[in-house]
Amino acid sequence: MRLLLGMIIILTTSCTEIFKTEIDIVDCSNSDVECSYSESIQPIFNLHCTVCHNSSSPAGGLSLESHNELISKDVVIPGDSLNSKLRQRLTGESIPIMPPSPYDPFDTFNIHMISKWIQAGAIKN
Repeated sequence: MRLLLGMIIILTTSCTEIFKTEIDIVDCSNSDVECSYSESIQPIFNLHCTVCHNSSSPAGGLSLESHNELISKDVVIPGDSLNSKLRQRLTGESIPIMPPSPYDPFDTFNIHMISKWIQAGAIKN
């Protein structure tokens, strides 16, 4: 029994990197910190959006796997987060609300970072 328990502990601790599902998102919510697309914004999309909005089957014709797709589909208006469709759908100001039920809605922290990035020009950095 101890041998079995020991093997389970070894396997679970050595395989944590293989089955890691946590995504690192760099916090850019502080007013002094610039939001990096690759370190703050894309990881949010990877965690919440690309299950449906991916390049192989883009829901609504939109993939959120690349900056170019996001900009070319007029989902964001660089420098104008209030009128950007992406922010409006995440906050429920525009329909359809994203993410749809049964997925968990975005928290205000992630919406703030996305809005800040859009307002700063939605640059790919």
